[in-house]
Amino acid sequence: MKKHPLVGYTIEPFQGLTSPLIIATMRAMGVAFVELNRRSLADVDHLSRKLNGMTAAFHLPYFHEDGFDLSCEDHAQQIDELISLVNRHRRALRLRHVIVHPPEGPDQSNQAWRFFLAQLKKIQLPVAMENVFPSQPEDYLQQSVFLRDSLGDQWAGLCFDACHFFLAGQDPVQQWRRLHDQVCCVHLSDCLPDADLHLPFGCGGRLPIHEFFSALRETRFDGPITLEIKPPSFDDFDRYVTSYTATLRQLHYQKYLRTRIRMWFLMPILSYLLK
Repeated sequence: MKKHPLVGYTIEPFQGLTSPLIIATMRAMGVAFVELNRRSLADVDHLSRKLNGMTAAFHLPYFHEDGFDLSCEDHAQQIDELISLVNRHRRALRLRHVIVHPPEGPDQSNQAWRFFLAQLKKIQLPVAMENVFPSQPEDYLQQSVFLRDSLGDQWAGLCFDACHFFLAGQDPVQQWRRLHDQVCCVHLSDCLPDADLHLPFGCGGRLPIHEFFSALRETRFDGPITLEIKPPSFDDFDRYVTSYTATLRQLHYQKYLRTRIRMWFLMPILSYLLK
């Protein structure tokens, strides 16, 4: 039986909407996978009930968004509390793996990397490492080999962020063809060559998205694809939805047809509720 990618969204509170409410909306759309982060976990018990059979991944804190990452010893207590929370609820949240950026803070010392690695080893889930910009592919591969060798069976593989390669001046299609057999999961949105805007598709971005979809099909990728989309406002919610259906159309046509039928009924209700 042919396998298909598991397409979902990054979930975090948005303009007053809580994570459980957003997840309930995603579930109504037929979305089966979501990616959570620490901003998603305000009410873990409520969140786990709303997931109701969906699977999830967890994105660990990273410096440019959270002000710290797992290499920051001055945030040791905060890191320890978060790891304990993830470990305690990993089954209820049906977490498949965690995603981590390489250390991005000002301290790039060997000690910071040792602390980073020690924190990852506390996590009772597989670990995937995401490429970041402006780091180049060779740096990313060197870091990934270090983590793979250090984590052993805990290593899940690469988290391939197409926009991050694009922003680093690389062709994401070429990099995909080079790295796809090491990839655990994919992050996808649209962007400009000089700005990681997490745009829905069709909102002025420049990523070669159709070529990238073709490369995913050619290599028969069947892992999770997270749409890291942040619509500027509720007025762009339809683009948020159509980014999902566009991805399904390219990679899982039967589910695309089922989702289109579902959305004919659901979109008028959502449009009314989000006014």
